[in-house]
Order: sequence, then structure tokens, then C-alpha cells
Amino acid sequence: MKLLCPLIPKFKSHLALLWGKITRWVQIDGLLMLASLGSAIILLVNIVGTVVLNTRARNSNIFHGNCSKASYIDSGLHAIINVLSTLLLAASNVCMQYLVSPTRKQVDEAHERGQYLDVGTQSLRNLWLVCWRRRALWIALAISSTPLQFLWNSSLAQTFPLSSPAVLVVTPDFLNGGTVDPKETVQTIDQRYIQAQVDYLVGEYPIRLDPVQCLSRYVTTTSNRSDVLMVSSYDIVTGSDTRRFSNNSLLFAYNPYGFDGPGNYWECGISNSFDCRKPKEWKANPSIAKDWNIFGYRIDYCLTKEIDLNNLCSIQFLLPIMIVVCVTNAAKCMCILNVTLMYFRQGEKPLVTIGDAICSFLQDPDLTTAQMCLVTKRELSELQTRHRSCDLYAIVRGPQSSTWVRPRVSEYHFSRNRWCQTASRCTWIFALLSFAVLTILMSTLLFVCLQRVQYNSGAMNSFLDYGFGSIRAQMQMRLGDLWKASYARATACYILFSNVPQFIASIIDFQSNALLTQMHVNQEWQGYGRKRKALRTSAPEGMQRGTYFLSLPWRYAVPQKTFLAVLHWTLSRSLFLVPIETYHSDGTFQLRYGTQGFSVWPMLSSLILCFLMLASLILLGFRRYDGGLPLNATCSAVISAACHQPKGERDAHLSPVLWGALSDNEIVLDSEVAELFPGIRDYCGEVGRTEVERQSVSVNSETQSISASEMNGEDIELDTADPQSSNETKRKLTIRHCCFSSAQNVGRPVDGMLCM
Repeated sequence: MKLLCPLIPKFKSHLALLWGKITRWVQIDGLLMLASLGSAIILLVNIVGTVVLNTRARNSNIFHGNCSKASYIDSGLHAIINVLSTLLLAASNVCMQYLVSPTRKQVDEAHERGQYLDVGTQSLRNLWLVCWRRRALWIALAISSTPLQFLWNSSLAQTFPLSSPAVLVVTPDFLNGGTVDPKETVQTIDQRYIQAQVDYLVGEYPIRLDPVQCLSRYVTTTSNRSDVLMVSSYDIVTGSDTRRFSNNSLLFAYNPYGFDGPGNYWECGISNSFDCRKPKEWKANPSIAKDWNIFGYRIDYCLTKEIDLNNLCSIQFLLPIMIVVCVTNAAKCMCILNVTLMYFRQGEKPLVTIGDAICSFLQDPDLTTAQMCLVTKRELSELQTRHRSCDLYAIVRGPQSSTWVRPRVSEYHFSRNRWCQTASRCTWIFALLSFAVLTILMSTLLFVCLQRVQYNSGAMNSFLDYGFGSIRAQMQMRLGDLWKASYARATACYILFSNVPQFIASIIDFQSNALLTQMHVNQEWQGYGRKRKALRTSAPEGMQRGTYFLSLPWRYAVPQKTFLAVLHWTLSRSLFLVPIETYHSDGTFQLRYGTQGFSVWPMLSSLILCFLMLASLILLGFRRYDGGLPLNATCSAVISAACHQPKGERDAHLSPVLWGALSDNEIVLDSEVAELFPGIRDYCGEVGRTEVERQSVSVNSETQSISASEMNGEDIELDTADPQSSNETKRKLTIRHCCFSSAQNVGRPVDGMLCM
């Protein structure tokens, strides 16, 4: 009864049974159905949302009103978009991993050619060995992710309202209908000065501002400003009264066109002794700005009126972009549905997890990897390089033998390897490279944007006062000569530029998922060396366990996807298109054009998230395995070599299994078969013994002649004679076999044990 206890499942509570029903949906068939259902729902949301928003949009605006409310709506919609894109990308990754998962037939064919395949992880190696249909679907899923990441976040954009005021510096006589001579004015603005003079006389400029109040309003382009009359009675440059120009009461006229940037032009000339871009200083001490002047004309006071721009913000809906998103989403949905149908129609199921591979090799052992129970991926690669041509060992073992596999004796050494050693070098290189590219790109953009903030606001640290992802005049810029381009062309350029980091983040998602998968698959593999466990398969039978998120448990998959969703959201708030809408002084719409908006806080947040994700991966890489199994569990040949169970053991794949050394009856080799094991001679030479010769192999019991395929699970005793010894003292070498087994005679191998 004691021996049967490990095989009897324990009683499950109602909560555990409920959890079992829930986890039924995270088996491979459930995951594929969820991926199809999820992608279809996301497609439906996109189509319905596009139709509804386009129907209700007025002049491409789905919202027009309060700027604070528009900002909240914009942030919320972008958060929803990033959640949906992350879920769609996760569904795509599930299907892509399934598509490159090899079948047992493909694995056997690869082993016969002296090659191995990857199991339980995304693999470009497998991509070129699967059928053309799978390869085409994998490429289609990968390509369809690109336009989604480039365009989806830019389908909505919050507009930025600006007024286009006329700025008039006048003498006090102007207010009394004084003479105006445009030819004597520094810069004119058509005939608006005449209208301004008439408007003042009829009371259209009711608000009087002192110099500090006036500068506060007009130093930025975002205030509720309108045409302004700046009254000056003193010329600082000449040191004379401006009223001496009796023939011209108009001293200066300027009409800012669109977005010129705050605090850098007419209001902050070199004739001022202070930096008007630093409002904190002169607002705290108004005496600093007492001599504020425009090209030398000291401003006594200002007369203006107010236009309410706070209720002129909009959320722009870009229909062409959403059409591309819907088409791409539909293509991805069709691919995912095709993959799901392929799974249910396919006769031979692929080996999606390492549990699937172990189960398959326990049912039907692969003879090409017999007597190699401790082989590693590195050794296989070396053998593959060294023995590409057929050799004696392949001829002796038969036509199905692999040219890179031979019977070999290895000395077992328990080693607590680090997680980072199990991921391939290419996986680490591409993962680190993608993190480095995004970090360098965002750091460069952060430096450029901080320089722009300093140029616009006078101080680099002024971004501390700006919100997270908010649209500010100080955090906008134009790229190259796009100010000359049409609105459509400029918008397309700004959208592509803004979403380059999003594309790199998608690559990080793919590479970090591959890296985590390879490290955790080996953690699961090593777990079979610690205690007896049921196999985790994609289609469980008997006492097997169901899979979770393919090869990543929820405690790793959920944080990783959450990190990526937040990263995509912060990147969408870091760089974005800003449609500028300008209004006349009477509040009527003038024109629309685009600028490149940026926000420093989201950039810093994105960099912090990158460092946290990279640090988490590196710290996980320093963890150690404690199972004692050979490394590289994603290698099909390594899995196969560990699954040569003893004869007579049936249905082990349906029961909890343990990897370890078997303690069965001892069997020795005859002299002919001994030649097939050069590892014995290597071992004897390493420990200071003489080479084992053909005549030195004897049998303790009745002599038996066995083949390599009969060695599974048996101990091998070799009595070695030392020719240096006069009394022909013989030393006995015991060779064990390590494998997965459901039997009770499985123990953990000890250091120095010879295994085959």
C-alpha cells in the first residue's frame, strides 16, 4: 500500500475542482479556442467602434469640449487600446508557438539526420522544418503585428487649440484715434490695426492687465488670449517718450502664425534684462518685470479681451488608420482561426510542451539516443560537427542510427546551474539588443526633448510642473521641414515617428517571452529530478496535468504581459501626434496642422520599466536549478535520451514520474559490445586507471551478449584488470542508467556515478 500511495490522487476540495474546470480552458485546445474567440471579439470591437465613432464624428472629432475632460478620455481610450493590443499579441504568440512545435515524426526524421529540434518554445530553427502552410501562417501572424503596433495607438489624437491674436504695441494716442502710418511701423499685420482701433473705441477691449499679468498671458500659446493692445509711453532704446511720434501711434504689430513656441520671440527680446520664459521668478518678484518691453518699447499696461479656449479641445478620430487596423486585425483573426481548425483537424498532434515530448518518448523510445542519458545540447552540437559523415558506430547500430549519436558513458556530477545557462546565446543576444536599442532610443529622445523644454521654458527642470502625457506648448516641436508639408503628409510622418518605440517594444515582448520560456521550461524539467510529478501535457490523459500558458506559468506570464502593456501605454504617452487647431480672435476656426508632441514623465517611466524588466530577467538568470538533470530541456535529443525506461514498464507516461538512476539487476557486456563504449576508456584514463582492453572485460555471472538497445535501465559491471598489478587485481565499474520512470526503484544519482 505504501508503494501505491504516490500513484493515488489526493482528494480535491470543491475550490480545487472549480479551479480544475477553469484551467480546462488553458490547455492547448482551450487556449487556441480562447485565442480565436478573443481575436474575434477584438475585431468586433474595432469594427463596431470604427462605425459608431465615424458616424458620430463631426469634422473627424468624436469629442469637442473641456480640455481636462478630453485629456482623461484620451488617456482612457489609449489604455484600452494597449490592453486590447497586448491581448491580441498574446493570442498571436500562442498560435505562433503552436505552429513551430514539431510532431514526433518530424523529430524522428531530424534525429536520423543528426539534427535536433526545439520543444516548448518559440523556435526559428523549427520554422524552416515545418510544412509550408505552418510556415506561411507563422510569417503572416508575425507581419500582421507590425501595422497594429505602428498605427493602433495613433488612431485617436487629442487636438490642441490655439488662438491667432494680433499683437499691437501702441502709444496712448492710439487709444484716442491717433494717426497710424504702417510704413513707419516695424512689422504690419494687414489692416487689422484699423479694426483694433475701432474695436477699442466701441469697448471691445474691456480687460486691462498690468505688465506681469499681460506677460503671463502671452508668454505661452495655451492661454485664453485674443488680440491685445500693449500701450507704451517710453522707448528704452532711445530713452524718449513714444508720444513724440505724433504722426504714428502704431509702434509694433505682429500676428503669430500658429505654433511659434512659447517665450522665444517678440515677447522675450534681447532688450529685456530678465528671462521671461521663467514665470516663477518674475511672478514671485514682479519688480523684475517692471521694465518689460517689446523691442525697446516698455509696456505700461495691456488692453485685451478673452476667448475661452478651455472648451475647444477635441479628440480626433483618424478613419484611414482605423480601417488599416481593422483589416490587419481581420487578417490576424483569420490566421488564428485557421490555426485552431488545423489543430482539431490534424491527426498527429505536435509536441507543444516538454511534457508532450516526455510522454511521447516514454511511449515509444527513440533508439537514436539510447545509452546517452546524461548528454547535453552542447555535446550534441559538438558530435554533430565532428561526425557529419557515417562512421563505424552508425553501421554497427543499424540504418536508423544517427551519425552524431553513439553509446557513451558519462560521469554524473550534480551541478546547480544557473537559469541563464539554459537560454541559447542567440536568445540572450537578441533580447539584450532589443532592450539596448529601446533604451538608447528613448534616452536620446529624452535628451533632445529636455533640450527643447529648456529652449522653450528657460529651465530644463520645468517639466516637473507638467503633467503625465499632457499636451503643453513647451513640449511640442516640428520635425525637419514638415511645417511646409500638407496636413496628411505631416500627420503620417509624425505617426510613424511616434510609433517606432512601440515596434521595438513588440520585439522586446517576443524576445523576453522566448527568454523566460526557455529558462522556465528548464525549471520545469529540473523539477522532475526533485520529486515525483505527473507530466504537464497539452492534452492530459490519466494522471497527467493540464498545461497553463503553454510554457509559462501564470505567475510569470501575467506580470510579463502587464509590464509590456504598461510599457506600450507609457510609450504612447511619450511621443504622439498633436493636431493643432487655430482660431481667430473672434473664436472662429482658422486652420489645422500637426506637430510632434512629447512628454518627459512617460519617457522616464518607459526607461524605468525597461530597466526593471531587464533587471528582472537578469536576476532570474542568476537563480540556480537543483534538479540535477542535464541542461537544455528544449532540445528534443536531450529529452529523448532521458526517456529510455526499463523493459516491462508500461504506461509510465500516464503516472507521476521521477528522473533518476535505476537500481535493477547488474548485467555486463561481452568483449565485442565493449568496443562500442569509448567513454569507458576515457573515464579510466581520467581517473588514473589503465585503458580497458578487450580481454579485460569479464562476466561475474553467466555471460550474456546484449545489444545497445537492450541496455535500457540496466546496471553494467565491468571488471578491469590493471596490467601493472602482479596479482591481476580487478576493479569493478558499475554503470547505471538514468531516465524518467514511474517505478519505485529510482534514486537520485550521486557524484562520480557512471551512467549510460
